[in-house]
Amino acid sequence: MKTNTDTMHVSVHTAKPVGFRALMVSSLVMSVLMTACSKGPAPDAATAGKPAASAPALRVVDAVEAKPLAQADAIAMNGVLAFREETRAAFKTGGVVGRIAVREGDVVKPGELLASLDASEIDAGVSQALHDKAVRDLQRGENLRAQEVIAQEVLDNLRTAEQAARASLQAAKFNRGTAELRATEALVVIKRVSEPGEVVGAGQPVLLLGSLKSGLVFRGGLSDAQRVRLNASGQASVMLDAWPGEVFDARVLEMGQAADARTGGYRVELSIKPLSGKTLLAGMVGRAQLPSQMLIQAGAGMQTNAGANVTASADAGRQQTLAKAAWVLPLSAVVETSGDTVSVYALQANDVVKLVQYPLVQLRRDTLVVAGDIQAGQRFVSSGTSYLSDGDTVRVNAVAQGAAGGAP
Repeated sequence: MKTNTDTMHVSVHTAKPVGFRALMVSSLVMSVLMTACSKGPAPDAATAGKPAASAPALRVVDAVEAKPLAQADAIAMNGVLAFREETRAAFKTGGVVGRIAVREGDVVKPGELLASLDASEIDAGVSQALHDKAVRDLQRGENLRAQEVIAQEVLDNLRTAEQAARASLQAAKFNRGTAELRATEALVVIKRVSEPGEVVGAGQPVLLLGSLKSGLVFRGGLSDAQRVRLNASGQASVMLDAWPGEVFDARVLEMGQAADARTGGYRVELSIKPLSGKTLLAGMVGRAQLPSQMLIQAGAGMQTNAGANVTASADAGRQQTLAKAAWVLPLSAVVETSGDTVSVYALQANDVVKLVQYPLVQLRRDTLVVAGDIQAGQRFVSSGTSYLSDGDTVRVNAVAQGAAGGAP
């Protein structure tokens, strides 16, 4: 009885319902199906166990535009607009300023009154000079000498006194005329230096005037190194702060032959061509680009795109050809050199690099001058050339893009 009871007890605990077993099978099937869907198709035998290939990364390079030699060698000069002929109007004699008849910015006509002194003191001098005592004394002395009452020496002294009185009268009248300042031509008042009631000395400026006939010029200074490179016959340009983005054509009018004692610079004046609707005023500041002489010192000749052989001893015509055919690139753009030829990477369409060669004209401190048929705006790789090959596609660093240039 005990054994049967134990057996029955065991069979009761090990028996499992049919519904529970079916549920376990369904769950297992669903799990297998979901795993298969998530993994996708199974890899074939050739690619099994190998990592998936990724697209090669583009090399990042810096690019720079080739700069024409004439533009790269241009001389920069800061300056200010001013009248070419300026006058500091002053009185010949000192006195009290009685009237200033004009204001700053006024345009005056020839003969128009500008300023005058207080005439009270001058008129008093004229009245004293008009005193005819010296004339009467001379007439009386001549009568007495005719009667031999006085000596000839006394008569001579009377004549000298009359001549001195006449000279004083003429000087007083002249001073009376110079007590007024009048315009001698069409002028513009730049500045009022003195005001009515002030005491001014002889020759002390009262007004600063500009000649409308002379026009406005752009005036600045150059160092000695810049002065010797300046090309007086070339075309210049001026950019004014008052008109941002506008470029005014200019040309060299005057070049100083001696350094200024105060600044140590050489004075240069440019005539500036006004633009329609752009007002120019004295005192406007800006920056000028001046033409420079082509200081090319290449030992060997070079072939330009015009077919001319240009050397260091070239004449003016060949120098102009050189200016058109020569371009400036940074030294970092050079890939390799072979004799008088340099190789650089030029950026083509879709940022594909192409290895090109140009004749070397001149080697400078941080740039070089090459000759060739280079289009304006052509870009060249300026850094990262060591890792490139002809025909590679690159990614240009937008921050580093610029134009080539540098000191000779």
